[in-house]
Amino acid sequence: MNIKSRDGLLRAAALLTILPAALLPLRNPDLFWHLHAGVWMAVHRTLPRVDSFSFTAAGKPWIDFEWLSQLLFALARSLGGPSGLWGLKVLLVAAVAAALNRALRRAGADATARALLLSLWACGAILYADLRPDLFSVLGLALLLGEAERPAAARPAAAYFAAFALWASLHAGFAFGLLALAVRALVLAARGRRAPARAAATLAVCAAAGTLATPYGTGPYRVLLAHGAAAGELSRYILEWRPIALRHPLEALFWLKLLIVAAAAASAARAAPERRREFPWELAAVALTLAAAAQRHGRLVSYFDAAFVVCAAALWRWSRARPRPLWRAAGWAWLALDAAFLAWFCRGPAWTAPVDGSLVIASAARFLDAQKPVFAPLRIYNRWEWGGYLGWRLRPWYRVYDDGRYLFHENLVAAEHAETTPELWQNFLDGERLDAAVVRSLDAWRPSTKVYPDGSRRAFARPWYIDYMPRGRWALVYWDDRALLFARRGAVPARWLAAHEYRWLKPKDESAFREGLRLGQIPAGPLAEEIARHRRETEPAAPLWRAKRKLSQYRYKQITTSH
Repeated sequence: MNIKSRDGLLRAAALLTILPAALLPLRNPDLFWHLHAGVWMAVHRTLPRVDSFSFTAAGKPWIDFEWLSQLLFALARSLGGPSGLWGLKVLLVAAVAAALNRALRRAGADATARALLLSLWACGAILYADLRPDLFSVLGLALLLGEAERPAAARPAAAYFAAFALWASLHAGFAFGLLALAVRALVLAARGRRAPARAAATLAVCAAAGTLATPYGTGPYRVLLAHGAAAGELSRYILEWRPIALRHPLEALFWLKLLIVAAAAASAARAAPERRREFPWELAAVALTLAAAAQRHGRLVSYFDAAFVVCAAALWRWSRARPRPLWRAAGWAWLALDAAFLAWFCRGPAWTAPVDGSLVIASAARFLDAQKPVFAPLRIYNRWEWGGYLGWRLRPWYRVYDDGRYLFHENLVAAEHAETTPELWQNFLDGERLDAAVVRSLDAWRPSTKVYPDGSRRAFARPWYIDYMPRGRWALVYWDDRALLFARRGAVPARWLAAHEYRWLKPKDESAFREGLRLGQIPAGPLAEEIARHRRETEPAAPLWRAKRKLSQYRYKQITTSH
């Protein structure tokens, strides 16, 4: 096989590694509140100004700075359902790859180098290549990086004004586009290139003015400041808000990329004057600035990943290295590592549907909808990651406690803190005046002791909710493998509660259940009725977004038939 054929095979293999990032099912819980907002705007033909999706922030001013993304999401779903949403995500990932390929070509990378660098980008992108407004910002930055090699004076300022006005209506990541423009202008000025620096500064000013030409004016900036203020507290509870450390292989890859850029810049600083002038200082400065932002807030690594591959192409050109067999071997070694990582990573998501069913609690939502007359007047707690789905699935009657929007940062912190002890949790439920709660079915148990009539004792490990949702105050009215629904006694009609409470059939309480059967404390008739009701309530739901049904839902039936 000649060199041309070997390079072609290497390119093909590299491009194949991009596919998982593009083709993964959707797995972002925020998608549903974005859809909810998009549908609301389509129905009301206006932009939201106050919250109407929750009972905790109802009437509170809401700057929906991603409104245009949400309309596009709603349009995609109306045209193609879940597959339409997945298709939009595939198109966006492909568009980012195409924009980066254009930027790499302008940075001097040949076809093989471009394929390998895109493979490197896609490896990191697999964590955030989902249908979320952030993808529009990554696309915007990739397009901007493609202009890095063009003189600023050759770019029309009006186009930057319009582009950033559009960008600011899609996502607040426009701020990193402005940052890239400002850094470039500052580096040009520091290098004594006054005319290009003035032209670059003019573009940055025009772009910044464009971001104000949106329906919310300075609103996106206020939201960015709010996000920054809350980042420290939220990073304790949300993984992607945490600083980058060394928790998984991609974080190690981040540090390696950062080291490459920093080492190259340090080497250039000590090089001869002519070589220093040739160094891509603007791209290196942008990459290092975005790396600093990503290090403090892991979710921002998507911007650094895009900047790095373009910077790497420019660094390769600056190094004047030439392709050699050793470099091809390194390329194959990288692809082997990447393939191993992808094989490990892609085991988790289910590939049988466009949307990962583990995102949703479809059966629980169906139960709530069927019991709308009972639950509509209530203040119902929900986990933040389920709020978007519940609000979208049960619109217009259901009001969420929290759905992941910035309006609920304080709610999230309060709820997470309250989960640390049963006492704090009860104080939280009482303080928020909650009438019901949809909570996770956790694999968590707490020690309990049963005292028998003869005075003997036996220790049992009982599920967490026995202490957190005490039966004297709360009744379990629905459960499945993912969600538990409790109603506060006195908040729902007594007759309804008598017909729907699970007194005997409870999740993940097998030891106590078996002991109750052994002692004859569980009546056969009511137990059989609860088993039949549970089976009816947890049949696979009709919507396409549904959680996987597990055979473990029938574990109690198996236990009862064995006695």
